[in-house]
Amino acid sequence: MHMNPADYYALQMQLTEVVNGLFQIWLGFTFATIVAFHFGNTKMTGILVVFVEILYLGASVVFAGYYFNMGVVSIHYNNMLVEAGYAPHPSPGSLVVFGLFALYAFGTIGTCAYGIYIHRKQKRIGM
Repeated sequence: MHMNPADYYALQMQLTEVVNGLFQIWLGFTFATIVAFHFGNTKMTGILVVFVEILYLGASVVFAGYYFNMGVVSIHYNNMLVEAGYAPHPSPGSLVVFGLFALYAFGTIGTCAYGIYIHRKQKRIGM
């Protein structure tokens, strides 16, 4: 199947939209988890905190997999354009890609650390 450059560019834009949508969903999960830990910490049992932590971490790993998959697909489409003799699709650049990944990584680590803090705090006060 042969695609013209406009089709490849359209696919790249769709990939960008998918990555943006995934990031927005992950950001929503992150804030929901932080709010649950913050406002529910006196009502959440230790087992529930661990359960929420595991669910959040699992969702974050799945979203990381999607993020990397979209990157691989994007590179594949750009390589196909170059092999066909066309200019590659303009990319957002390393700063955006690594910045998004850094935000994602630090946000996940920070949220998990906050959950561990809440769990330890509950143990100290005997919950």
